[in-house]
Amino acid sequence: ENQTVAIKKISIPVKKTDETQRIKEKILSEIDQLSRISNGADNRFVITYYDYKIEPNNDGDKYDLYIKMEYLTSLSKYYIDNTISVRNILNLGLDVCKALEWCHNNGKLHNNLNLDNIFVNKDGNFVLGDFALSYVGQNEERVCVAPENLNGEQPTSMSDIYALGMVMY
Repeated sequence: ENQTVAIKKISIPVKKTDETQRIKEKILSEIDQLSRISNGADNRFVITYYDYKIEPNNDGDKYDLYIKMEYLTSLSKYYIDNTISVRNILNLGLDVCKALEWCHNNGKLHNNLNLDNIFVNKDGNFVLGDFALSYVGQNEERVCVAPENLNGEQPTSMSDIYALGMVMY
């Protein structure tokens, strides 16, 4: 195809338990859901997920998950090449608010909102990516995480709003 895409690889440890199978099935279900909602005609707020593949790695002790997605500029790269201004920050906040509203209206929490998960598309709009999957969380930097997430409680749409406030701060 004449299309530039990003491929993300995530390794998932394999344990021979029913719990591992449930985690694998949940991850695949979440990727399916993200692919479905991100490919909608009205999506201009969330990174587009095109396809995925999961397979055992060569060592046999992990699964490797490959996710084919839209290629975007990272926020850190964008700010290396552009001036950080109040207008930029306000546009980031407005675009991410629209993205969160769109996600929540489609039944999806982001649950991993931080500076590393905001990107810029070719039109200069800020786009949300890298949603939390069911196994994420043990070694993540937790600066932008809502208190309920840190306390092991169920995240809500308000958890995403709290994280956006921390990003904006």
